[in-house]
Amino acid sequence: LLRCTIPNISEGFFKDWMVLSFTMCIVWIGGFCLLMVDLASKIGCLLRVDPVIMGVVLLAAGTSVPDMMASMIVARNGQADMAIANAVGSNVFDIFLGLGLPWFLVGPILNRPSLVKTQGIAANVAILLGAVFLYVATIVINRWQMNSKIGVVFVFLYVLYIVYSIFSAGTAS
Repeated sequence: LLRCTIPNISEGFFKDWMVLSFTMCIVWIGGFCLLMVDLASKIGCLLRVDPVIMGVVLLAAGTSVPDMMASMIVARNGQADMAIANAVGSNVFDIFLGLGLPWFLVGPILNRPSLVKTQGIAANVAILLGAVFLYVATIVINRWQMNSKIGVVFVFLYVLYIVYSIFSAGTAS
């Protein structure tokens, strides 16, 4: 189905169809994201898993895997700066457009403001700011060089975040 709806611009006839190919890729990614969110909600409900945990663990990982793969590819090519820029840029995009655009559109579409549950938001914002600080501090301590030592530190910090999220969701219920 993807092959039928996304023009292959590496082939002669579709060489100039870049914009349509890109647009169709975005449409499919959007559709897969909607499906992933819907399935995660239903599976979480069936398994009685807190929606925050489903979002933090399953959805965040699912949407970040393509970013991770892109970062791994450019890092292997010796472009660690591009890998870092990809990670930072992706998160800035997620925060400002991934959250901002839906909130911008929900008002005119539903003709009412969207209410956001604020329970735990301060802690998550503090964790986000702390992650940025630890990220920069770790790289500075390692003299601006990326290596497996930094990878271990970052994976460990992520595991701590998952454990914190699971326990904080359990106490909020």
